Amino acid sequence: MQSQNTNNVPVQFVTTDQMLTDLSEEWSELPWIALDTEFVRRDTYRAIPALIQIFDGESVWLIDPKSGVDLSPLALVMTSDCVKILHSAAEDLGVLFQCTGVWIENLHDTQLAMSLLNLGQSVGYQKMISTMLEVELEKDETQSDWLRRPLSDQQVRYAADDVIYLAQAWLKLYEQLAEFDRLAWLNEDCQTLVDRSRELYEMNGDLPFQRVKGIGRLNRRALAVVRALAIWREKVAAEKDIPKGRILADRQIVEIGLRKSTSLVEFDQLAVPKGIIRNYGVLMGELVKGAMALDEDLLPPRFTLLPKDAKSWLDAVYKPVKEAALSQNLDAAVICRKKQFQEMINHAWRNNEMGDWPEDIIGWRKDLIEEGVVEAMKSLLD
Repeated sequence: MQSQNTNNVPVQFVTTDQMLTDLSEEWSELPWIALDTEFVRRDTYRAIPALIQIFDGESVWLIDPKSGVDLSPLALVMTSDCVKILHSAAEDLGVLFQCTGVWIENLHDTQLAMSLLNLGQSVGYQKMISTMLEVELEKDETQSDWLRRPLSDQQVRYAADDVIYLAQAWLKLYEQLAEFDRLAWLNEDCQTLVDRSRELYEMNGDLPFQRVKGIGRLNRRALAVVRALAIWREKVAAEKDIPKGRILADRQIVEIGLRKSTSLVEFDQLAVPKGIIRNYGVLMGELVKGAMALDEDLLPPRFTLLPKDAKSWLDAVYKPVKEAALSQNLDAAVICRKKQFQEMINHAWRNNEMGDWPEDIIGWRKDLIEEGVVEAMKSLLD
């Protein structure tokens, strides 16, 4: 696809179930589509889908979730071999799951692609378009009311341009990724993004607990309390479709963990909303008591700061990462961050033996650095 004047690209609304069914069958057979969503968060737990934009290389199609059109045919596209191009897709993935009931397969996230080409980390959409296409985009509609109907001409133009430029940028990124043999890296990183988004959406594991701020000072017993309350808070917020902060703020969860609070009076002293105390106070107390009664081996691990003398070990272990990054023309932080080795270094320092490999350094990243990191650890332990 050659670079296009976006004004020359047809823009159409999908207005019937049959129209979307037919288009979905066509899109599923294409090599790629550029895709974006507009959504609004208004005192809800889940985002409210407001618009889905698809560019198929020839036309832009706008799908209005509020129009009553059955969105289920899009599931065929989401799970097809057709590459779905998005930028900074983490939130879009949940919105698209709400609309289609399936999780995207064959995602290419251009923000991740930028990082793999050393063009910047967490690069915003406007910055990417400026870098890749030398086009300066207006930001006028980014904060507009996407739930208002009818959409304004300016909103329609913005939504259409969004996916047209996205496709143009992706084609340039794709060429560079292929040149440097990093398409497999991108596929792996995008699948990891989908998997993590799915876990968070479905509240699997300890993710709600891991996202609580301010837990670094807590002991393991207090962490167990925080974990129980954080997972419960997430479930209630999802069921009630309200922001989780309206149930308990992070600081309140942490304070309950510190104080081991179990009574309604104590919750009131912490300014827990009265409606939450009235409806859930007893249950909250039981959750705290249950966490306090857990066997030691079931408690969450405590993050232990490195001894001052061990910080040189962390530098030594991270040195091969920097060398690998330099050889690949990457920012070392794209491979991993130094703090990801802290638990392994802590174990080695205290027990004079290799600790477990960091569980979040996997795939191509592990392949790239494992040998050098292990050799550095062995040198430290000799």
